[in-house]
Amino acid sequence: MNDNVHFILLAVFLCALCILGTRFLKNYKFKQLLNCIKNQDVSRFSQIANSRLTKLLFPPYNIEYLKLNAFLLEGDEQEIDHQFTKMLDFNLGKTQRCDLLLKAYDYYLSKRNKKQCKSILKDIKSLEEKELYQDALKCYLIIFEKCTKYVDEMESQLHSMDSKEKSYLEYLLSIQYENLGDSNKSNFYKEQSLIHSS
Repeated sequence: MNDNVHFILLAVFLCALCILGTRFLKNYKFKQLLNCIKNQDVSRFSQIANSRLTKLLFPPYNIEYLKLNAFLLEGDEQEIDHQFTKMLDFNLGKTQRCDLLLKAYDYYLSKRNKKQCKSILKDIKSLEEKELYQDALKCYLIIFEKCTKYVDEMESQLHSMDSKEKSYLEYLLSIQYENLGDSNKSNFYKEQSLIHSS
């Protein structure tokens, strides 16, 4: 074999080694970050997430998304607000933006933050996903405007839902019955929601 062939083989070998090494490092770092989130070790998570190596291995949005999940687990409202604001300023594709907006919307619904939900609802509407927007709007109307007009529709849908979907509808039904002043039905659906969420 001549020198050119040796050089090409060496170059191919080194490229393959770099690709495999990078893949291994990415998996290793990702597992480290996930373990920190699971163990709610936010200081260790920040240390790993802000390291040069992590920043080289992962796109900025992925790191910020993991940070958001860590803050959500920790329940640090100030950091969560800051993180959502920061991430919604990213130049995102439609799928990523949709995912982030729904995550933010669910979070602010759980906090009963009407102002934030109203703002996010406008952003969801701008995605031009009609069904998604209608579902988000229903939640807004039920929780913040004390709407009760979806009771019959939601009760008729329950039989065709899986447990996770049932749990969510039952939660919304419990709020609507609370809005109607029917505490028995409200408590019934609250209990059913808890059963189907476990």
